[in-house]
Amino acid sequence: MIGQELPLAADSFPEGKISVSSTMGITENAVRVLFLCSQNRLRSPTAEMVFADWPGVECTSAGTNRGADTPLSPELVEWAEIDLPP
Repeated sequence: MIGQELPLAADSFPEGKISVSSTMGITENAVRVLFLCSQNRLRSPTAEMVFADWPGVECTSAGTNRGADTPLSPELVEWAEIDLPP
């Protein structure tokens, strides 16, 4: 199942940034992914931890609400190539 999902996920990355090899490894330059949720306490930090060790993926997380543990900032938006709500 994962092998079938990876090519679909790879289609959403910026062109030329990564490629998915036949062994399911991600190669070339790392893509920067920002996971978002409201408080940055459960969903987005969990997504960040799941993808933290994926080759070719650099990720962090933030929250959109005022009291978020790590509030969303203009610098994070600028840093990210892909913004994903979990």
